[in-house]
Amino acid sequence: MHQHSERGTRPDRSAVTGWLATLLCGALAFLNAATAREDVYRVVFVVVGVVLVMGCVVAMLRWRRRARADGTGAPRPPA
Repeated sequence: MHQHSERGTRPDRSAVTGWLATLLCGALAFLNAATAREDVYRVVFVVVGVVLVMGCVVAMLRWRRRARADGTGAPRPPA
């Protein structure tokens, strides 16, 4: 008989790799913003970093919502 674990299913490795790559690119954008000499470049790199990090967070939340809808995700804590 199949039993669900307390933690639920994990995302596949390709999804995790994509999330980590996106976060790394966001971190590099913030690093470039910190070392940029002109204010315009700083603003551009900060915006790019925010977009990348927020995109990664949204992707993780979508996976979690989809996993819960399928009944395979982590159970909700008791209220």
